[in-house]
Amino acid sequence: SRSMNAVVRPIDFTDVADYVGTPLLGPSGTVHTISTHFPPSSPGSLSFCTQISGPVVNAPAPALVITLPDLSSTLRDAGYSVVVSDHPKYEVARLAQNQLCSRPSRKIHPKAHIGPDVKIGQNVSIGPGSVLDGLIQIEDNCVIGANVCIMHNVIIGSGSTILNGGVIGETPYSFGFGPKNHSIRFPATGRVIIGRNVEIGNNVVISRGVSDDTVLSDDCRVNDLAHIGNTVFVGKRSLIMANCDISARVAIGEECWIGQSAVFIQAIRIGNNVQIGAAAVVTRDIPDNVVAFGSPAKIQGYRGKSE
Repeated sequence: SRSMNAVVRPIDFTDVADYVGTPLLGPSGTVHTISTHFPPSSPGSLSFCTQISGPVVNAPAPALVITLPDLSSTLRDAGYSVVVSDHPKYEVARLAQNQLCSRPSRKIHPKAHIGPDVKIGQNVSIGPGSVLDGLIQIEDNCVIGANVCIMHNVIIGSGSTILNGGVIGETPYSFGFGPKNHSIRFPATGRVIIGRNVEIGNNVVISRGVSDDTVLSDDCRVNDLAHIGNTVFVGKRSLIMANCDISARVAIGEECWIGQSAVFIQAIRIGNNVQIGAAAVVTRDIPDNVVAFGSPAKIQGYRGKSE
């Protein structure tokens, strides 16, 4: 595969091994680039490898790869220096975020609108065109992108990121219907509570609850263009892919994987460690530790403990 490289601050191979917490296998060197594909094409690269099909291309020495234990000897024979981990891609991402890649300075853009009741912690970045207005609390080390709208009553935990164009905390799509099908939007008093280290993608809409809160727990990930309705609960470390539509009062357990464009009708309960397939239509409760997909979604298998 063609190697795509990101320039990083130089770091010694032994420092990478120390950070991961396992020994360096092979000669030392200096990391100058992160290669997003394996095998890398340039010397001084850091990459990861989780599977090998066919002969291994010899390393553009010196090159460092983080890999699974059972692949380490094969890669060493091809000239790579190796650090062993059960989670290679995670370790490269962790190194990039915390050690290797420079971070932009955190600041509140002068073209952001910040209402008088908004409380902002330390080291927070807010992009241009964003509007924050209401009883909003943003804890330390958060990043709010450009043109984000955060309204009414929202708490955002430390280290969380909301990318461009998001709408968080608006009144949900809930109506009272009267004579001749005349409708009036129902008032809402709930909050949106976003936990620590949550990442929310571009153009995501998250509604506050009509009465109870809408909650995204710590370490959740929500991809672009997803919609999360009122009084939804998402458990810790769950991932929601792009274009999902999660209706009101849905509860999703911990460490779930919700596939792209999945749809949930109201008040569904999803257990822990559940995988929902892409484009699934979920019309009934799903228990723990299963894989479900289809329209309507049905249990198709069982899921081991997720990485």
